[in-house]
Order: sequence, then structure tokens, then C-alpha cells
Amino acid sequence: MPNAQADRRRRRRIRRGAFGIIMLISVAALGAAWSLRQAAIVETEGDLRRLSVMLAEQAARAFQAADLMLQAVVEQVEMTVASAEEGLVPDFSTEVAHMALIRRIANLPQVEAMTILDAAGVSINATRVWPPRRTALGDRMYFRHFLNTDDRRAFVSEAVINRVNGDQTVYLARRLTAADGSFVGVVNAAINLAYFDEVFAAAGFLEGTGVTMARADGAVLKRFPPPPDGTVGEVLTAPGWYATSAAGGGGYLSPGTLDDHGERFVYVRPVPGYGMFVNATRLETAVLWRWQRQVMALAAAVVVASLLTAYLAIVLNRQFTAITRAHRRAVAHSIALRASETRLREKSTALEASETRLTETTQILRTTLEHMNQGILMVDGQGRVAVANRRASHLLDLPPEMFDGRMRFAEIAAFQRTNGEFDNLSPAQRETIGRGETFIDPVTYERRRPNGTTLEIRSVPLPGGGMVRTYTDITARAEAEGMLALAASHDQLTGLANRNGFGQRLDKALLTAQRGGETLSVLCLDLDGFKAVNDTHGHEVGDLLLQRVAACMREVLRDVDLLARMGGDEFSIVLGRTDMERAARVAQRLLDAVRQPHTIAGHRVMVGVSIGIAAYPLDGGTVEQLLRNGDAALYQAKAGGRNRWCAYTSDIGDRERQRMALETDLREAVAKRRFTLAYQPICDVNTTEPVAFEALLRWDHPLRGAVSPGEFIPLAEQTGLIVDLGRWALEAACAEAAAWALPVRVAVNLSPAQFRDPDLLGFVRDVLLRTGLAASRLELELTEGLLLEQNDHVVGVMQALRALGVRMVLDDFGTANSNLSYLRGFPFDAVKIDRSFLRALSSDRQARALVEAMLAMSRALGLDVVGEGVETQEQLTMLRHLRCDRVQGYLLGRPETGEVAREGLWQRASRRGDVARLSASGQNNNALR
Repeated sequence: MPNAQADRRRRRRIRRGAFGIIMLISVAALGAAWSLRQAAIVETEGDLRRLSVMLAEQAARAFQAADLMLQAVVEQVEMTVASAEEGLVPDFSTEVAHMALIRRIANLPQVEAMTILDAAGVSINATRVWPPRRTALGDRMYFRHFLNTDDRRAFVSEAVINRVNGDQTVYLARRLTAADGSFVGVVNAAINLAYFDEVFAAAGFLEGTGVTMARADGAVLKRFPPPPDGTVGEVLTAPGWYATSAAGGGGYLSPGTLDDHGERFVYVRPVPGYGMFVNATRLETAVLWRWQRQVMALAAAVVVASLLTAYLAIVLNRQFTAITRAHRRAVAHSIALRASETRLREKSTALEASETRLTETTQILRTTLEHMNQGILMVDGQGRVAVANRRASHLLDLPPEMFDGRMRFAEIAAFQRTNGEFDNLSPAQRETIGRGETFIDPVTYERRRPNGTTLEIRSVPLPGGGMVRTYTDITARAEAEGMLALAASHDQLTGLANRNGFGQRLDKALLTAQRGGETLSVLCLDLDGFKAVNDTHGHEVGDLLLQRVAACMREVLRDVDLLARMGGDEFSIVLGRTDMERAARVAQRLLDAVRQPHTIAGHRVMVGVSIGIAAYPLDGGTVEQLLRNGDAALYQAKAGGRNRWCAYTSDIGDRERQRMALETDLREAVAKRRFTLAYQPICDVNTTEPVAFEALLRWDHPLRGAVSPGEFIPLAEQTGLIVDLGRWALEAACAEAAAWALPVRVAVNLSPAQFRDPDLLGFVRDVLLRTGLAASRLELELTEGLLLEQNDHVVGVMQALRALGVRMVLDDFGTANSNLSYLRGFPFDAVKIDRSFLRALSSDRQARALVEAMLAMSRALGLDVVGEGVETQEQLTMLRHLRCDRVQGYLLGRPETGEVAREGLWQRASRRGDVARLSASGQNNNALR
């Protein structure tokens, strides 16, 4: 009886042992399979989120670029058209407007065409063809939208097939409104959706991944990869998409909306400002196919190991039963002892074979674990490492012997801390790691090891205590994300931080300074003369020059200083732990470094730099205040003569606010033509009779009163308004001179910005034709500053203007960078001696000698000479003695209105009896009077 009970206990122990082994293997396999599946899903969600963010930004940039072009047209219409009665015709239906539209879209590859519709929905101008076909487009959705609403935002239409080229097209449109707010039409840009094929293809999609760009109402604008049937006008039907887009974006699992390929993971990202969303999708089958293969391999291994373990238990039970029976038979039948011993040896051999098969099964499981790409640890309820593979040891740089003898997991963590594994982690990361070691909650985090490897660590608690932890090497993915972040925050041309990166770094630097009670300085820089180099030698030379200048700036700065290119030829610098005295020294070194000459592509070029300095905390406590005050100081540096630095003061801030207010008023005055021209006579030195009139700009502000030209003309040049203002002045002066009773000339000043206008020659020719003024009666006055910028270009334009018959005059000769070689190298007809020489003519021998030299040089070159600023009879007498040709000044006549100048010429012509001239011009003169 005792022997029978011992046999039963032995069989129970064998069954329990086999069952425990099978459960341990199954639990380990289930934990590994679950961890692998979650890793695949989380990795997919992260990939789709990053992909949708990147592509949404690309789509936003494409639509923003086109929208800025539309907004410029909207602003021009609001400044030009007063009411709906005036309409868009003829101002916006001319060939000039047509060419302006073409120039606007020239650098926008996504924009295929641009069209302006009047209030009736008829196209009055378009970029496709000239003259435009007056096509009725009032049935288009975007026109009906603005016709029925006062919506000032951009409108994105549904995708349509373009009637011209058959491509899929989306129309981005804006409402055109007159100054009084009435509806006058619509301007649209046709965006070719094929442009986004290249943008999406450049992102590099994994198998089963796609992108859908849709409006907020679910209308599909673009799919990539495109559908094989090329369908247009699809609408998303998944309720999950509408809920996610209404919440501002996010991810969800979709049953499939555009095809029958099954469920897919979707991440929705809005395109701000345009009512659109970018959806990045990936089929669930594509996400889980690799996981399914791994699970099948694990399942096969578990099944084989379980069957072998069960088989071994059955065999052992049978062996023990056979041995017991044999023993009993041996007691009862001693005669059969040898036969029983023989059978026992046979059974022992079979047992050894079963043990061998069990060992082989265990080896299969270990081989599976050792060849996994992930490191895996299984910790039991007592905190000991029950299962570990070689990959885990390799990824964590742990000695293999640490896994011998079921080491405790706490000992592994202590070994890592001793070796500095967690020294560089943030407090938040340390807290996450601590939660992962409690074996209670699932924990997932990423950690960068001291050797540069980035690991993704996932911990899943087991029901009976302990956990399964996996380690995945995601270094390549982390580096790719880092490269994307670097591209988003750095300038591709110079390698410096861009505006986005600069803002982020300045935020951190300011926070550090605030916490530590330190100072820092912000420098705003703008290159002087860069536009002239870019326009003369081309953008390639301009780009190389920007790289050279950036390198020069780096050599001046410390490694801890931040240098950024904000766009164009604008740079910004942050100097940490720097007071104003050191900031001034750095600014001076930057001035000296930048203005060194450079030889690029065989051209010797040179630029300067203007610098504005704002210091924390003296000049501002926020990023916005520091940048605004730095820009104000930069403007003051430019106003003071450029190529210098200026530190911000409260006076500069007041002047900057006044300047901004004046600039706003100036823009309105230019748009509404609130200027007049005054005409000052230029007289013959002997007869004092007018031979010409200089047209001078005047601005009578409704609140400020008369604004000095010395105040508003430099501001117009800095803002670029001088081009539009100068065109108006030239045309108004020519129209006035064409009605004069005597054939005297009219002189008009041209700024360097006007002279760089590529259409200057054509505009002058067109003005002369429209006003009927003879070209020989027009004088264009140029300043010496223009001659320093681009000699070849200036000489070419001057020669072309002289070929028309226009006279060229060098104004303010003898000041600034005066060089007598200008009289020989440039095709001038006359020079004007600056008034500063005439004031000292009677008291300063050197001034008299210089005037005599200028007169002698001019006479030798056959040039007329005008003496400016004649205010006394003594000055007039001396200029007669020196044989100066013409004079101008208050002594001979102050600037007067066009009506007064016209009346005086009419009376003078009457006294002289110039009947022929009177009869030729009388009709025009009377009409103007």
C-alpha cells in the first residue's frame, strides 16, 4: 500500500511539472506576441502622425504661397477701385495687368493659371492667353460662394477636371471688394493637383501607405497613390473621419472608405486656414503582416514544445508504472528477475531518448529567442530573470554571466546605474523608468544610451507578477526624426538656424537668462547693397555671397552664440551672458568682417551691414519685445547712413512708432495719390529767364500738415513706395509740361530704386507718347549714390534714355562720394553743383577753387552746369563771372504750383509775341486753366 501511494505522488509531480513547463512557455510566447503587436501598432501610429504633419505643412506652404498672391491682388483692388460702379475694367483688364499676373505666378509651380472675374462672373483677365477670352464663369462654386456671402477668407473648391489641359485642378479663390466694401468680382488661382504627386512621392511611403487630401466637408481633393480609374469628386463616408476632423485631427482605425482593401490606420492632420485635412493611412494587413509571421513561428514553437513535454510526461508515467509492475513481478516471480532487468534497461534507454527530445525542444525555443531582432527579458513574480536572450545583453552592454543563475532584475538595474547608464536622463525620464520597475503598469518609453544607441523599451506586467520587457533598437528612426527636425529649423543655404529655429533657441536662451538672473543681447542685421549684387550678377552669386558672409560672421562669434538667417539678407544673433559693452564690440567686429571684399565667380563684390542691438532685461523681457526693439535700432542704423550699429533706446522706440505711423499714412497717400508737384524755375544766368522747371514732390497731410520731402522721400525709398510714387510724379510732370506755352524743359528726379526697375525705359517712352511731350524737353536728375551700385547697368539704361532724346543730369555734384570720373564715364548732359559750395563761394577760397574746377571740367566735356541754391545777388554775380550756364534758387523763384507756373509762361509768351507757340499750345493751356 505504501508503494502504491508513492507511485501516485510521483505521477502527480510529473504531471504538475509538465503542466508548469507548458504554461511557462505559453505565457512567455503570449507576452512576446502581445508586445510585438503593440510595438507594430504604436510605430505605425507614430509614422502616420509624422507623415501627416510633414505633408500638411507642405500643402499649407503650397496653398499659402498661392494665397499670398491672391491677397496682393485683393489689396490692390481695394486701393484702386472706389466702388462697384467703377468696376474692375479698365484698370485690371489691360495687358500690363496681364503681365503682372504672369509675374506673380512665375515662381509658383503649383499654380497653373490665375484669373480675374468681374461682378457678373465674366473673366476679364487671365494668365493663359492675351487678349483674354471673356468666358462666363458665374456658375462656378467659388463665384457663387462670394456672390452670396461677404466672406473675406480664401475658398477652396472641389477637385475638377481642368477644361484646358484635362488635369485635376482645385481653385483657390478670394473675394474682390471695392474701397466702400461692395462686391466687384473674384480672383482665383488654379492649383494643379499633379504638383502634389511629386511632393507626396518625395516622402517615401512604405507598402500599404497612402495619403488623402480632403476638404472639411469630406470632398476628396487628392489621393496618393492615385486611383487607377482617375475618378474625381469622391466624398469620404467613414463617420470616424468626420468626428476626428471635427476634433482638430488625430488617429483612428477605419474600416476602409475609398477601396475594399480592408481596415486601415488613419491619422488626420488639419491644414490651417484653408478648411482642408491631410489623411495618412496604412492598411492593417501591411502593419501586422510581419507580426503575424512572428506569432505563427512562436505558436509553432510553443505547440511543438508543449507536445513534447506532454509526451515526455506520459512516457515517464508509463515508465514508472512499468518499473513498479516489474518490481512486483520480481518479488512475486524471482525466476523472471533477469528478464525484468532487461526490460528495465530498455525502458531506461527510452527515457534517455525522451530526455534528449525534450532538450532539443528547449533548444528550439532558445534558438527562437536568440534570433529575435528585439531583446527580451521575462521577470518572474520574485523579481528574478527567468528568460533572457543574447540580443538583450548586447543592446544593454551587460555581461552574459549576469543572466546565469536567475539573477534578480534589481541587480541588473543597480549594475547599470553604477556604470552611469542613467546619468544623462531628465527627471521625467527617471520617473518613467522607476514606474517600469514596479511591474504594475504597462510602460513604454525611449532612452538614448551613453554609446549613442536609442532604445524603445516596453514593459507588460504578467498576471501572476513580474513582467515581459522588450528592447528595440530605433536609432535609425530617431536619427531620421532628428534630420527632419533639423531641416525644419535650419536654413538650407547657409546651414544656420532659420526663423523657426531661431525663435525656439531664443525662447530657451531667454528662459535660462531669467532663471539665472543673467543678461543677453539680440542683434538684428541687414546687409547693405546686397540687392544690387543680386540683381547685377544673378542669384547664384548672391547665394554664394550669403554663404561667405555667414562664414565671416561665424568666425567673429563664440561657439555658444546663436547665428540665424531670418530670410533674404536678414540675420539675427543671440549673445548669451553679454552686456551692452561686449555686444557693441561684437557688432563692430561684425561690421569689419562683413565689409571685406569677396571674389565670387570672377566678380569682385562687397556689401556692408547695418546692426540693431537690444539687451535683456533693459530693452525688453519677452522675445517679441527684444526682436521688435532690435528691428527699431536696426532701422535707426540704416537711417543714420547704413554700415553701422545702433543700440536701442527709448527715443528710438518713440521714433520707430512715429515712423510706422508715418509709413502707414504714406502708403495710404501713395495709393490714393494725395501728392502734388511744385515747380521751381531753372534760369539762364544772364537773362534770368526760365529755361526749365524742376518738379518737386509735396505732401499735405490732413493732420500733420505739410510733410517735409526730407522726411517722407527717404521713407518711400526704404519701403519701395518710391517706385509707384516716382512713376506718378514723372507722368504728372510730363502732362503739365506738355501744356506750357513756351518749350522750356521739365526736370524730374529719379531714385536708385526707380532706376533698377527693368521696365523704366518702356515706361518713360510710354509716358512721352501718352502726354505728347517731346523727349528733348524732359530732364532726368540722378544722384551720385546710384553710380556706386552697378556701373554697367546704369550706363546702359542712361544711353538708351539719351537715345530717346531725354537729357541726363547729375544732381548734387560735389558731395558725398563725388568723383570727377563720373563726368567721363557716364553719359550726362548737365551737372548741378550742390548748394553747399555756393554758400561758401565768397568766403572760402577752397570752395571757389572747387567750383572753378568743376566748371572748367564740365565745359571741357561739353556739359551744361546748373548752380543750385542761389539766394543772394552776390552769389548770382559771382556765377556770372565764373560763366556758369544756369542757376536755380530762391533769389530767382520759389517752388510754385503747376497753375502758377503755367500762367507765368503764358504771360511771358504773350509779351514775346510767340504767336506760333501760342496757337499750338493755347487749346491745351486753356483746357488746363
